[in-house]
Amino acid sequence: LGLFAVMLFGTESNGAQRWIVLLGFSVQPSEFVKPAFAVVAAWFIAREKERPGGRGYLIAGGLFAFLVLMLALQPDIGMTFVL
Repeated sequence: LGLFAVMLFGTESNGAQRWIVLLGFSVQPSEFVKPAFAVVAAWFIAREKERPGGRGYLIAGGLFAFLVLMLALQPDIGMTFVL
């Protein structure tokens, strides 16, 4: 949700829109995406190992593609490479 909010309400700096101002603090939602994606993707892949034939890898890959697209639209190429 934070990545969508950046697109709508984010402040632009040097041609990129990466920050949201909340209660006087600047927040970069992509910083929260990195650990959240690692945990969620690992969970989906682990479920795939428990029940073969599931869609764990497909869902994790789709989530990765979606996040890469969202980060590239900001544009936040550095964070995209880190992800």
